Amino acid sequence: MVLDPTDFLDDENWRGGYYELSIDLGERTDSESDARIVAALNSVWSDPTLEGCYLDRWHSRSEQPRVPAVPIDVQEPVPLYGVATLPDGPRVVCVSHVIREAIWHSRTDVTPHDWLDLCLPTGALGRVDDRIGGYPFSEDRSLDWRAPIDAWFFRIASNVFEAAGF
Repeated sequence: MVLDPTDFLDDENWRGGYYELSIDLGERTDSESDARIVAALNSVWSDPTLEGCYLDRWHSRSEQPRVPAVPIDVQEPVPLYGVATLPDGPRVVCVSHVIREAIWHSRTDVTPHDWLDLCLPTGALGRVDDRIGGYPFSEDRSLDWRAPIDAWFFRIASNVFEAAGF
């Protein structure tokens, strides 16, 4: 059996945690927060190293249409799935999440923020690079494989900053 790190349906690709880029888009109470989310998602998913977006992790990419990176409901955004081409060439499943921190009416001293995460599952990463091992529990030389991905994340985050001004 051939292991495919781009197969949505292979549960092993989604096992473990994520190695991720997490961007604080700013205060949720800001009047521009919804527009910032849309701009940030469009910036991420328009990157040429990402193939997406798909709404359903439980169906193969060939069985579903690609959708725009615009939330159907910006107040309750859903995960968007795709495939990332990593800096050294392998392709793996990925997912983006928008996190909208809750507004606590009883806590006036806390300002909620919006976040955008681009996540690479360690299960899929481990299939394309043996150095991942048991990360984050065994971090022997983890910077060897993380540094190129971190540079890639930095480039994506820079593009998001230009588009959304977080």
